[in-house]
Amino acid sequence: MGGCGSGRYADTFNYTVEDCLDIDISLMIRRRWLSPGCNSTGTLRWTRNKEETGSIGYKARLGFNPAYIGLFYTWKKTEELDYKVFLTKTYPNYGGFRYWFSCPSCGKCVRKLYSAPGSGYFFCRTCQNLTYTSCRESHQFDTLFARIAFDTGLPIYAAKEALKRLF
Repeated sequence: MGGCGSGRYADTFNYTVEDCLDIDISLMIRRRWLSPGCNSTGTLRWTRNKEETGSIGYKARLGFNPAYIGLFYTWKKTEELDYKVFLTKTYPNYGGFRYWFSCPSCGKCVRKLYSAPGSGYFFCRTCQNLTYTSCRESHQFDTLFARIAFDTGLPIYAAKEALKRLF
């Protein structure tokens, strides 16, 4: 287990979640852009270095059954997209309920939907074939870093940074 060649290969994934635009339903509820049982409309905006990199409009209908969020935006300056993302509810043991996106492609319940570069739609991480940056990083030198950290009294992350500066 965990030997050479085990696990998923990084080159089978095109992009990481950090490369993508994402929609987080928990964040939308926390910021009160969505309220359970109510309808709302708004615009989601993405920025990088204080410059807007994208925006989409949404219309949330949480008072309907089934609840959904309609997404509408222009993709590649020519194609008008307008589709619904249905929501599902779960009821945690501590009471209340929690909303989840139902992926428009596979139906999986997820907290975030992603739009990978070159993709016009927001789907789950699995449907977009995404991975995390940390999963692409090699861990072949972790024992070496731990040994250097132990010998020098530095934390492991400091030993990694010191070695990166040397090479």
